Amino acid sequence: MATGGLRGSKRTVMIMLRLFTGAALTKTALASEFQCSESSVQRDIREIRAMIAEAGLAEQFQISTAAGRGTYQLKQRSAVALTPTQRLAVGQILLASRGLSNTEMAPILQALLGQVEAAALKPLLQSDWQQYRGVPDEAAESVLATLAVVVQAIREHARLRFTYTFNGQAVVLERVPTAVFFADLYFFMTSGCESAYDDLDVTRLHKFALTSMTAVRRVGRAAAPSQAQRLETGRLRQHTALPFLGNPVTLVIDYFSDPQYVRDRFPQAKQLATPVPEANWPTWPGWTQQRVRFAIEVNDGYGIRMWLLQQAHMLKVIEPTALRDYVITRMQWTLASYGAQ
Repeated sequence: MATGGLRGSKRTVMIMLRLFTGAALTKTALASEFQCSESSVQRDIREIRAMIAEAGLAEQFQISTAAGRGTYQLKQRSAVALTPTQRLAVGQILLASRGLSNTEMAPILQALLGQVEAAALKPLLQSDWQQYRGVPDEAAESVLATLAVVVQAIREHARLRFTYTFNGQAVVLERVPTAVFFADLYFFMTSGCESAYDDLDVTRLHKFALTSMTAVRRVGRAAAPSQAQRLETGRLRQHTALPFLGNPVTLVIDYFSDPQYVRDRFPQAKQLATPVPEANWPTWPGWTQQRVRFAIEVNDGYGIRMWLLQQAHMLKVIEPTALRDYVITRMQWTLASYGAQ
């Protein structure tokens, strides 16, 4: 439909409608299309800004202007601005994560706190900020840069080739990423579901710490992964204390300390009937006198195994037998290393 010579409010409305579709409009192209001067286009943009303000939408929408290019685009602002307390909470979480290098973390914190809040909030983060030691700048490629490549590959079902260093061994691998997530100090890329291989053979791995990935590049496209091949990160977090993949099992334990810790760590844990103390139940320190039995849906990966060993003096594994035997064997190794029988 020709638009030559279109004037006044109708032209302004047409420009506004295009902006609300997300289009990037140039002043020169609009002036040529509507056969008007560039100053008329600028006047239209001013009117649109005024209409947005009069409609009470200025907090949600802003017409941005690319510097020196005469390009206009409607940007949606955050619907809800963070309060100073929320900014402080997010800042504490970011600093505790240690997931980025100091160079990458600093501008994120500056943007989070903002110029107005920085003077009031920064002192409350001062110690963590000064002592922050994230991923060494010289130890790995930019985490954010690698993350951007992986995210784009997920969106486009692209295959990646990269060098992965694991247990001192550097291997060139190709994978089609299916998810990214952050846990226990690291960003991870996965190329499989929660039960994919995640053990010592680096050539079979499906979970990769971004800090150990170098020379990451696209090498082609792949079919979109099926639902069964995708990692459900929310489910993974519920099923392991540390970020390791594994097969689903029901873990039954007797816990001898504060049961709230188990509920906090595994929100889906179900408390079972309190077991009757065994005849050979030893005399525990006073703080372990309570005994609560839990059934917890977890995976059998290395993450849950490490958690069981961390808590070994405060729990007893009832089932499955494989995890029970794992804990017993490792405890025997520990005793042997101290010369105990």
